[in-house]
Parts: sequence; structure tokens; C-alpha cells
Amino acid sequence: SLENARSIISAKKNATIVSLDIETLMPSGTKFLSGERIIAISISWLDKDVKSKVYIAEEDSEESEYNILSLLNEKLGELSPDIIIGYNHTGYDIPLIQTKIKMMSYERRLRKIERYFGISYCLDMMYVISEDLGKYDGDYYFRKLDDVVTHEKYGHLPL
Repeated sequence: SLENARSIISAKKNATIVSLDIETLMPSGTKFLSGERIIAISISWLDKDVKSKVYIAEEDSEESEYNILSLLNEKLGELSPDIIIGYNHTGYDIPLIQTKIKMMSYERRLRKIERYFGISYCLDMMYVISEDLGKYDGDYYFRKLDDVVTHEKYGHLPL
């Protein structure tokens, strides 16, 4: 629930909260979580004000994908997040990144990503919003993010 999310976020004084999102290319015929290429990663965090970084692959290749994942690896190590939030990131972004890392050679594994996906609390706003809007309008279904940000309940927020 929204109340639970608030209590989790406020439970640790000065918790480091990171927001994570990826963009992918999915060739025709690709099965879910099996052939997508990560082409962009955005990460945001609060440091007096909101800061963001967007890592964009230079080309559609495994090496470019590895390069942007390496940048994420370093940024997570620098930030040491207590909480990682996103929208359906526990159903897509995190599992895809974990799958990519498992396929890497031992020497190239991105250990900081593995560590923080393992020890940070992952708060998926898709579920929080589903419950919050369900209490508001009786519909507990998962909504596209575009529909959430334009919903009358959240329309006043500075997004």
C-alpha cells in the first residue's frame, strides 16, 4: 500500500533512494527476458535535489550494452542505495539485468549491481499505485505508466 511504501522509505533516516529504468530493443520473435538488448539506463537519486544520469549505448552491440551496465555498476557502488524504486522494475528491468550478468564471464561480472539488487529494498511502484488507485476508484489492475501520470488522482503532482 501507499502507507507501507511511505513507512519503508521513512524507516531509515537519510536512506539513499535510487530510481531505475531501462530501455530495450526487442527484435521480432524475441521471447520475454531472452533476447532484448539494453540500449539505455536511467538512474536518479536525491542529493539535496534530484540528480539523474542517463547512459545510452553507442551502438546495438553486446559491448555497448556491457559498457552502459558497467556505468550503472559504478554508480550503484558510489550511491550504495538502501531502496531501489521503479515501475515494474521487479518484473522486467531487474530480472533482465540479472539475466545479462549471469551470462557474463566470471571476470566481467558486475558485482556491485548483483550486490545492490540483493541487499537493497526494491519497491515497485506499479504495485503500490495499483493498490492506491484501487482504493480510489475500485480498479486494482496494473496500469501503463502513461495512464498513471495522467490519472485524475495524480494530475496535480509536479511530474
